[in-house]
Amino acid sequence: MNQEIKLDKLSYFLARKKTFLVCGRSFDQLCIKEDVERACGEIFRFSDFSPNPQYEDICKGVDLFRSENCDAILAVGGGSAIDVAKSIKLFSTMDPGDIYLD
Repeated sequence: MNQEIKLDKLSYFLARKKTFLVCGRSFDQLCIKEDVERACGEIFRFSDFSPNPQYEDICKGVDLFRSENCDAILAVGGGSAIDVAKSIKLFSTMDPGDIYLD
């Protein structure tokens, strides 16, 4: 499957959503930056986490995901960005007063 078809599929799912983009700080230098931005509707970007994400980083992301009323999560980057995005997805379904690791 070529790159253009994959981006068309991404655009189909995200074009009318507010996307919470979880990415590393190097996202601006990636060759796919413009393609991702073009494929998505409204984007709220989150990259405020360390290379080895801490629990507090994830909690900050969950709070932002909720406060920005995002309805989709997209991870771009390496393992840390993907792990953070997966954790935000999971924790955002839990009660905000919970300690997520319990």
